[in-house]
Amino acid sequence: MFRRLKPGKVALASLLSLLVGGAAQRLSFAQDSSKNSPDREAILKVAKSYAAAFEKGDVDALVANWAPDAEYIDESGKITQGREAIAAMLRKNFKGAKGYKLDLQTTAFRMVTPDVALADGKATLRSPEGSEERTPYSIVWVKKDGDWMLRSLRDLPDDSDEEMTPAERLKPLTWLVGDWVSTEKTPEIHVTCHWAPGKSFLLLEYHSKAGEKTETTSQRIGWDPGSERFRSWYFDSAGGFGEGVWREDDDQWSGEMISMLPDGRLGEARHIARSVDKNSWTWQARDRTVDGRPLSDVDVHFVRKGTKEVKP
Repeated sequence: MFRRLKPGKVALASLLSLLVGGAAQRLSFAQDSSKNSPDREAILKVAKSYAAAFEKGDVDALVANWAPDAEYIDESGKITQGREAIAAMLRKNFKGAKGYKLDLQTTAFRMVTPDVALADGKATLRSPEGSEERTPYSIVWVKKDGDWMLRSLRDLPDDSDEEMTPAERLKPLTWLVGDWVSTEKTPEIHVTCHWAPGKSFLLLEYHSKAGEKTETTSQRIGWDPGSERFRSWYFDSAGGFGEGVWREDDDQWSGEMISMLPDGRLGEARHIARSVDKNSWTWQARDRTVDGRPLSDVDVHFVRKGTKEVKP
């Protein structure tokens, strides 16, 4: 229903912000620690009623908590799109779930807009025999007609090794370390990645040049022990900023990104980074929107400086 926005209408800084930090969303990055926040309490109440409906096996009550355009992403990355499809999945799964109990623990919460909230947590599923299965999750809550509903629920891998250092956590991403340049020339993007002191974070600097204009974006990637997943934060020279959450899917990394563009426009994007070989990698931006309007996909191929171009 929305017309496609042409890439040429997006300023250079905005393009780099979309590439690095996702499309724009107005953020309140500080975690909402107020236990008396009305929205937080309302969402926790919905989560509690959801768990109660689960224990009763009341699928209709469960489905009522999902937005019509909701999505569920399981640990393998499979997407179930839409309330009806999610309802069918729940009914199928409940055939073998009689007597199970569900406990939802929220570990992090923050408001994005007055009608959008992000929550991280852990779901504990207890069998009638007493065994437990824990799954970290990430939820996007939306308020519709005054009621909070599930817009997106993503199950995350359960990493029980709490002794790993941040550097050990980041080891699968060390292929990013080095100096890179995009094979595309408009805009031409140079990327430098190196370890932060103490090796708790990877630091990336993006320099994008189109004609005589150059913009710079700084990005930091690290492990969040609270939600047990990778996070990234970025800030650009034009005033844009954002954050994302990442997971490893087979041979690639995928991230759900939210941020604010320098001009205040709002949106979201899904990013995919993949190592091709030791001298090249690709970056894709998918499902990009700005103020709810779709943007075309972005594909960028980077090669290590000083090497010949290698097509992915």
